[in-house]
Amino acid sequence: MTFIHINLHEPLPVPAFESGSYVLVRDPARFWLGEPGHTSVGVVRAGCLDYHYPKRVRVRDLRTGRDECVLPEYLRPLPAGECMRDVDVAPLASDYPGLHPAAVAWLQQNSRPAEARPELESGGEQR
Repeated sequence: MTFIHINLHEPLPVPAFESGSYVLVRDPARFWLGEPGHTSVGVVRAGCLDYHYPKRVRVRDLRTGRDECVLPEYLRPLPAGECMRDVDVAPLASDYPGLHPAAVAWLQQNSRPAEARPELESGGEQR
């Protein structure tokens, strides 16, 4: 029989989270109870201002819009590279059927010559 030794006096390293970064948030109670909706995406706002929770991170849940103070052990960073991977590895043709619509729009907009690009309406006086 193999025993796993866990040293409770040496916590696992927790990454620092910068305000404005996207994170994956897990509600441990809902996870262990098998309830749905235990994992969501959020944006780091700042540290919690309540002195009862000095080691927690304030996160705005993007699904509900609520701010919550979360222990950093239950947060994981969501790197921008993962979000933009489909654009980064997409073939350079806007007629490719496997592209996401956002990637097609970006390719179409950026493949036009500068003089052919439409200007956005400013809503103000004419230039």
